[in-house]
Amino acid sequence: MIGAGSSLGYKGNHGLREARPYAPTRRVARAPLKSAGKSSPIGRGRRLRGSPADEVRRWDSSRVKETWNKLKALGRHIVCELSGCQPSLLSDINGIAAMMISAAKAARATIMESAFHRFEPQGVSGTVILAESHISIHTWPEKGYAAMDFYTCGDHTDPWLACQYAAETLHAKSVLATELKRGIEKSDGEYTHVLSRNHDARALVRSA
Repeated sequence: MIGAGSSLGYKGNHGLREARPYAPTRRVARAPLKSAGKSSPIGRGRRLRGSPADEVRRWDSSRVKETWNKLKALGRHIVCELSGCQPSLLSDINGIAAMMISAAKAARATIMESAFHRFEPQGVSGTVILAESHISIHTWPEKGYAAMDFYTCGDHTDPWLACQYAAETLHAKSVLATELKRGIEKSDGEYTHVLSRNHDARALVRSA
């Protein structure tokens, strides 16, 4: 059994990169949404139906998608909101720890160290340190909600695979996730990030 605040025993050193806060310019913050008509998922403002395995990325134009994919970034950061999760799973520290380790492996990441803590009367927080960055979770069993972050670097990893695995394991009824490209060189020695807009977000909903 894993006690509150205990580690799974993965040990190692991991260098942390310090991000410098940066306010996106007007050009970066803008999203050309004018082309989204009533016939598009964006224009209708509807969620896309399917299982968490059926990932759907919504774009308002092929040009935006191409530009996004060409951005050279040191890391990819998925901010994930899991709703309608099974409450008992969200307060089970052993289950959460096992899920997080498996999610990291699903993303093809290298596990270095981990720590999890169970709060009273309920709720779990935990982090898995990866050679490629980290994944983390904070749960609210009473609300059936979990907040997760999946941050990886390197072409061999895919944080979306970890996000998908977590959603399925926690039996999430809906998932809203947004991707950030981080560590983009803005100028010599200065880095920034780009936050995806609605056309970059993946909305996943489990079928009833």
